[in-house]
Amino acid sequence: MLQRYLKKMTMRLNDAVWSLRVHPSLFDDRPQFFPGPSRNYHKFVILSHQRAGSSMVIGALATHPQIVAFGELFIPKRIGFNIEGYDNDSAKLLYLRDKYPIEFLERYIFSSYSKDIRAVGFKLFPDQLEKSSFQCVWEWLIQNKDIKVILLTRHNLLATYTSLLIAQKTGTWGIMNEAQRTDATITIDYEKCVNAFKKRKEYRKKVLEYFKDHDLIDIPYEDMILDFNNYFKELQQSLGVDIHHLKVGPIKKEVRPLSEVITNYSELRRKLLNTEWEYLFKG
Repeated sequence: MLQRYLKKMTMRLNDAVWSLRVHPSLFDDRPQFFPGPSRNYHKFVILSHQRAGSSMVIGALATHPQIVAFGELFIPKRIGFNIEGYDNDSAKLLYLRDKYPIEFLERYIFSSYSKDIRAVGFKLFPDQLEKSSFQCVWEWLIQNKDIKVILLTRHNLLATYTSLLIAQKTGTWGIMNEAQRTDATITIDYEKCVNAFKKRKEYRKKVLEYFKDHDLIDIPYEDMILDFNNYFKELQQSLGVDIHHLKVGPIKKEVRPLSEVITNYSELRRKLLNTEWEYLFKG
């Protein structure tokens, strides 16, 4: 009890100290890699669950000279700028982002850039907005209809969920060559699996409903990986940038049949037959 109390008091003290030292005006002190007065660019956000191709898409866009593509800006306890020169672990910026998330977006991310920059955006997972102070970000995105929404959906929910569990088990979220592929296996809990399916289905429905008045680009993962060039060409056209051949990576992490990865695959298949999820075992 005493330990929890002391920890809580320490956190409050630290917060008070930061509040004296840190002010939203510090958002104006950005790295000067993209200097300029221009705000004449397209804003975008990639909405996706984990393991649905968001790293591949944001990584490819980041290779375009006219696009500033940030990573996961609302990771708990850090900021995933993923752009050289931006400090992912800055305690000052972390405090500012947590305290003033909208100002962080408006003044630090969607700020002024050089006239050569034509698109600026980032990616966002739904669970990253579960923190109460971040829920305003969702409303802000809905209200700002000039923000293009790129919705990534992986329809094979079982493959997505399996990929997530393997990544959590191995601690590896991306690989750069075939030698890094793992032979790890997992056992899937039926109830948790179905809940994850429902959560992803509901999230897609919510995005399509709430962002119906936005310029929404709906990209199915399974189709995209079969035709990278056309999908990225259309994406660049939508973002108003010149067409470039983008570098796509990392490579696909899992190529084994799910029956080899999931130790209780047969049991799971039996339980999901005659449900709305039985399509996952066809084809």
